[in-house]
Amino acid sequence: MAQVGLLTVSHGLPAGPRAMEHPVNVFVKGYLEELSLPVPHVHDYCQIPGRLQPAIDQLTAQGVDLVVVVFLYPTSTNREIQNPRAELGFADPPTDWSFPFNPVTTSARILLGRTLGTHPLLADILVDRLLEVASDPPNEVAHFIIHGDQRYPSHWLHEQKAEELARLIRRRGLFADVTWSTFYPEPTTEQVCREVRARTGKRIVATTTMLEDTYFNQEKLPAGLFRLPAGSYAYNPKPLLPHPAIRPYLLFCLAETLREQGYPELVPEEARGCWCTRPDCKLNADPRVHREERPLACLTVECGWPRDRS
Repeated sequence: MAQVGLLTVSHGLPAGPRAMEHPVNVFVKGYLEELSLPVPHVHDYCQIPGRLQPAIDQLTAQGVDLVVVVFLYPTSTNREIQNPRAELGFADPPTDWSFPFNPVTTSARILLGRTLGTHPLLADILVDRLLEVASDPPNEVAHFIIHGDQRYPSHWLHEQKAEELARLIRRRGLFADVTWSTFYPEPTTEQVCREVRARTGKRIVATTTMLEDTYFNQEKLPAGLFRLPAGSYAYNPKPLLPHPAIRPYLLFCLAETLREQGYPELVPEEARGCWCTRPDCKLNADPRVHREERPLACLTVECGWPRDRS
């Protein structure tokens, strides 16, 4: 029987030849690799050149011959994620792209999992971040800012997933409303939030969907928010990590990828509880539908999630 391993990949800070020593890169890699998953697990970065090959080698050195790759990166068709997908053999290298191309060579089989899109566990994280800065949630409007995509029409993928995520949070009934805005292809945060203020008169509590703690979540993405009148908003710059929902989310991604791509018998026992077995669950959608186009969460029934999501 094949030995399964998990490779998670995030953006990373490309901080020169000593990038792997940058405190943010050290923290994210250490945090994720110390989650004690039931399979060998390595985390690395797609924006630090040449990192995928040693990551795969580290897994195969532990006897892994079936690698599930999960990009902790927003749903996107942009070149930042096309390049590592091409390095893993799942796409052609992007054209007009000066970033180094380092194709991976391995005897292990690689399965490509989902990107960081929409899921109840991700909604859990955003809700917690929003509640940390809320003072009266039923009378406040929740808002999250996404990176977005610089190119048309691929930015629609980001916006579709943002609306799905907002819908998941709205269903919980914690806030007066839930809205979102983008930084790319053009900043919309100030416009959206001013419209919300004009329409509702309510205070806005906001956060971002960035995985890592960088100047993007601290300064760049919320720049439009900072131009609003003082006292009309509260902003939580905390990224998605660290959060206890990340571990069950990775277990779900592992189970989903193995089941969808023909290896249900290899799903670790602990991860089986992260997969819905109900025939009426949206997670059991037609497998011919690409995962980026299907609903990415059970929106209607209780399906054995680690926490109640009814």
